[in-house]
Amino acid sequence: MRDGGFGEFITAHFRGVVIILSIIVIICVGALIALPFLAYRPKISSIEISVAPSFAKIEINGQTYTNGVHEFEPGEYEATISADGFESKKVKVTVEKEKSAKLSDYLLNTEEGLAYFERSEADLRSLEAVDKAEVKEFLDDYRKKVSIREVLPIDASYDMAAALGLPGQNIRVSMNLANLHTTQL
Repeated sequence: MRDGGFGEFITAHFRGVVIILSIIVIICVGALIALPFLAYRPKISSIEISVAPSFAKIEINGQTYTNGVHEFEPGEYEATISADGFESKKVKVTVEKEKSAKLSDYLLNTEEGLAYFERSEADLRSLEAVDKAEVKEFLDDYRKKVSIREVLPIDASYDMAAALGLPGQNIRVSMNLANLHTTQL
């Protein structure tokens, strides 16, 4: 060690420790100041689309959309909802700044009306997302029905002779229940 010896050694190390601690404090304070800016996400405007049937084409300003949440600038929009075999609709949607608007609607099947949805699980689920009084009424009625599909397995073959207690008879019935409608009990 040089002149001053141990005291100079301690002073040099102390300066180094002070510099390192100062850097750590500056980094931590900087992170605390920057954190709110890093976490800030501007609120966006959007349209939450829930349309049945699930394969319907939703067109807004010439662009096609599907069910889900989509970003839009605030303003008024006209949506055209269409699908083959269904009556088309035009619906107005107003999007407010930093809010989510809802486009919740359905199309009527040209031949079966709402009864179409009883045959398609996917479309029935998409109909459940629609917030309309007549849809809620239809779904309430639908839930009161018991589906034959829930009672018998689909695409099954039954030995009717055994079921009727007529062993040795050759009575076999094969059925495909995939296209049966529900029945009211």
